[in-house]
Amino acid sequence: MIMKNLFSILSLFFFSIQISLGQNTNCVPDPNVITPNVISAAGSTYSNGSYTLATVEAGIPYSLTLTLLCPSDTVFETPVSYNSLEVNSMDVEELRVTDVLGLPSGLNWDCDEVSYDAATGYCYVSPGERASICITGNATPSSVGSYNLTVKVGGSGFINGITSIEFDTDDLNSNDDILDFDNYNMTVVIPTILGCTDASSFNYDSSSNT
Repeated sequence: MIMKNLFSILSLFFFSIQISLGQNTNCVPDPNVITPNVISAAGSTYSNGSYTLATVEAGIPYSLTLTLLCPSDTVFETPVSYNSLEVNSMDVEELRVTDVLGLPSGLNWDCDEVSYDAATGYCYVSPGERASICITGNATPSSVGSYNLTVKVGGSGFINGITSIEFDTDDLNSNDDILDFDNYNMTVVIPTILGCTDASSFNYDSSSNT
C-alpha cells in the first residue's frame, strides 16, 4: 500500500520532525503553499502515487526541504474500529510526526522551529498551519542503493464529524499506523569524479572514477 489514508480534496499530508541534534534554523516552510498538499522540493518527481526525492551523491553534502499545509479533515482508505465504532473519517484537530524511517546512513532529518516540541521530540501542526521537513547530511559510500522512507504520523480529532467523540490514532493499537506514509523513495549513488583513471599515466588521479 502506497499510503494508508487520503485527505479530502485530493490532499496528502507530508511530514516534518526533528532528529537528535538541535533545530536547523534554515529549515522553514514555503509560505507560498496555499493548498493542503505535498509540495516536493526541486529535483523530486511524482509518478504512480510515489515521490522520488532528489538523488543523493555519497560523500557530498545533501539538503532537501519539503513543505506541508495541514488539512482540516481526512478520509481513511480502510475504515478502522474505535470503541466499537467504525471510523471512516476524522476531523483533524492536530497532527504530529514522530519519526522518519529508512534514511540512509549519514542523513538526518529536522523540522522547523515553530512546529517542533522539545518536550516530546515530535513535530505538531494544526489545520491551516505549515511545517517543513529538512533532510540533510552526507551519505556514506557504503549506503549506495535505493531506500523507501516511512513517515510515522499520528493525529487527534473527532470521529466522522461527531464533535463529542474525540479520537487519537495512538489508541488504535495495531492500526495506529493509519496515517503513516510510505510513498517516498530515495537513491544514493557514487558521484561522478572526472579525471585520469590510468594508473600508469603522469596525471593519474586516484580519486577519479570516470
